[in-house]
Parts: sequence; structure tokens; C-alpha cells
Amino acid sequence: MAWHTPCLCARHISRFIMPDGNAMTDRDLRDDWLHIIAHDLKTPIGSVMGSLDLIRELGPLNERQLHFAERAMVGLQRMEDLIAHMLDIAWINGEMDLYPVQFDMAALVYETLAILEDKAQERGITIEVEVADDLVLVLGDKGRLAQVVQNLLSNAIKYNRDNGWIHVTIENRGDLIQVTVQDSGVGISPQELPRIFDQFYRTDDDDKRKIKGSGLGLAITKAIVERHHGYIQVESTPNEGTVFRFAVPRRFEGGDGNDRGRELHPSKSLPERYDMMDRYDPEGPGEEMDAVDDNEQEGYDAIDSDSERGDRPDDFTSQA
Repeated sequence: MAWHTPCLCARHISRFIMPDGNAMTDRDLRDDWLHIIAHDLKTPIGSVMGSLDLIRELGPLNERQLHFAERAMVGLQRMEDLIAHMLDIAWINGEMDLYPVQFDMAALVYETLAILEDKAQERGITIEVEVADDLVLVLGDKGRLAQVVQNLLSNAIKYNRDNGWIHVTIENRGDLIQVTVQDSGVGISPQELPRIFDQFYRTDDDDKRKIKGSGLGLAITKAIVERHHGYIQVESTPNEGTVFRFAVPRRFEGGDGNDRGRELHPSKSLPERYDMMDRYDPEGPGEEMDAVDDNEQEGYDAIDSDSERGDRPDDFTSQA
């Protein structure tokens, strides 16, 4: 029966011949498969999530029913995140189209903090941001760079210690805008560092493996930064903390030519320092942050950057 094998292989291979006569590579097939599967999963997952929302809203549910409904929602949200990562993998292995717009990197960091602050607050993690006075605007893909910022901040929270800290710095570096995220977390071993940006890489550390993740976030982050002709670096000391820094050009090559060659400065003044914990301190200098624009790209809520927060009396100090 061995003579049947070539025929079967030929039939299968013939399905993957492109119109121009060129055969698709294994990577092409994988990426197309990921793209199709991810899109086919998004619709039913969205339908189930919508139904769960209605069940919780229409109620009433007893405590046990509410518990299971919330567990189901958490599981669906994880599936949704994984699907997003699948689409990202297909994207970074493909043409990687970017859609550059002019935006303020500092404002983007604040918008991302508004999304993540509940997770940080639950663990007592203090987050401070320092913004350079002369910071200029960036011309890049805001949605993708928001993904970079969120990945780095989310990791800094997940792999941090209870009552730890995160320090974010945003500054000009020549023709680049650099964002640095430093944390007081568990750190990364020297053996892990060379592979930290590999696709699907997960640490062998038992404690870290308890933290949910797909092993794709940093690979996607690196691809986005490099597609913007920037760089990303990491430094870490086990049991002391980690520093990620990335930088992208102020003016992306694929942007609107009308914006090239001139300095773009933020239209709103942003606080030089910001501590998320201030908004929970009744005697602190901070005021409640307000969402001012429900139509921000990628669904992020804008933070009122004109609000007065006051200066903190103490400087950020390393607790490593």
C-alpha cells in the first residue's frame, strides 16, 4: 500500500499552490491557519460573553450562580487574549502593516495605567511616572505602541512583589522617544534573558509558571518596536527587579510627510510625576482622574492630562 502515499501527498500539496504557481511555505500555512481559526473563534466567544453579561445584568443571581458566571467570564477573557495573540503572531510573521498617527507617548502611558491600576492597587503596588519637560510627539502606530506599553506594564505588575513599586520614565533620546519600565519584582535569571523575546517561551521557574501567560507578549512587543525602527532592551537581577526600555523614532518613516522634519510638541501639559496611589489617599495631592474621550483609538480612555496633581514631597527611591 506504500504506493498510495505519494498520491495522497500530491493531493494535499496541490491545495496549497498559490495562483501564481508558487507553493506556500510551512510558515505561510501556519499563519493562515492561525488567522482563520482566530477569526472563527472570535464570534462565538463574543456571543457567549454577551450572554453572560445579560445574565448578570438581568439576574437576580444567588452568590453561587454569580461565582460561576464570573469564573466563566474570566475563562472567556483569557481565550480572547489568546486569540488576540494568535492574530498578532500571524501579523508579525506577515507584512506587519502599520497605521501611523501623531500622538503623545506620555498620555498613552497614563491611558494604559488607567486600565491596569486596579490590578496594581489590589497588590499594593505603587507606580510613578516621570515625563521629560521637552518631550515631543511621536508619529507611529498608536494602537500597536499601546500594546507595547501595556505588555511591559502588565508584566511589571504580574511579576512584582506585593507592596512593590514600578517606575516609568519617558524622555527624549536624540531622535528617539524612550520609555523605561523598572520594577521591584522577582527578576529574570541570566539563563532566561537570551530567550525572553522568543515566541512561546515560558520560564522553567515553578513560581513564575503559575502566572498565566502564552509566552507571546514579549515576542510581539519586540516585533512592534523593531517594525518602528526602534529598539528594546532588558536588564535584570534575580530577586531584585527588572528594567525594560524601548525607544522609537519621533517620526516614523511610514507617516504623513507633512509631519516630517519639524518638532511636534504635546498640546496639553502633563504632570512631570504621577503616583497612582495618590488618587486613593484622601490627604494626598492627587485628584480623581477623569476619562475625557470615549473615542480614543483602540478603545483606550484618555486621562485628563490638565488636572492638577501637585508635586510629591519624596523622590522615587530604589527598594532593590
